[in-house]
Amino acid sequence: DILGLIYEIKKVRRIIFDNPKDITDEEIEKIMSKEALDPLDIENLLHKRFFLKKAKEFKKADLIRDFLMTKKIEIRDIINGVEWTL
Repeated sequence: DILGLIYEIKKVRRIIFDNPKDITDEEIEKIMSKEALDPLDIENLLHKRFFLKKAKEFKKADLIRDFLMTKKIEIRDIINGVEWTL
């Protein structure tokens, strides 16, 4: 189907968050200072963003979203997780 084709072309990755990782603010700052991000960096940022939103820390979560957008990473929130593409 067409949706499956779009997913294949864009290489959509889906992450389901069930347990919070212990990702410190210092680790987030270190990742955000990098010129290029690898998939693990992206997933760690998205993980932190997801749990910031659950804690109603929307400004911090929006900073991560905005940073990812500057790196041309598209994100889409889904139930209990997120989908992202480069």
